[in-house]
Amino acid sequence: MHASFPYLIEITYDDYGTFRYANSDDDLDFEGNTYTACTFSVAPPDKTESKIGDGKLTFSAIYNNREWIKKIRQTQKRGKIRVVGAILYAENYSVDGIEAIYDTEYSLADVSWNESELTFTMKFDDGMDIVMPCDTIDEITCPGVV
Repeated sequence: MHASFPYLIEITYDDYGTFRYANSDDDLDFEGNTYTACTFSVAPPDKTESKIGDGKLTFSAIYNNREWIKKIRQTQKRGKIRVVGAILYAENYSVDGIEAIYDTEYSLADVSWNESELTFTMKFDDGMDIVMPCDTIDEITCPGVV
């Protein structure tokens, strides 16, 4: 019995639909969907007692970067990504099973690219970046409370 630990990612844009990739040598079937073999890396966010930072998703330039760049330039909407860290059981080069050991969703925010890679910033919770101004409750701002 052998095991490997691929990431399975599911990228969804309202304008384009859902794309599924696995950083594996072969396409993988998981939860009734096929994840296309692809070269990418996932850097999960740092987690502390006070916050969860941003993560990174980096695609290799070898895999279809130009199509992604075109899609990114043609939309004004943020994408969502589901990242599944999985364990894949195999015996005699045949997949016996895939189980999720890590499953989290992020928003895809900033994106940058160069000739060798395409990098997305994965934000865990955009709401934590919103700063609300402080307000005082008194008889004028909230008459029902006084």
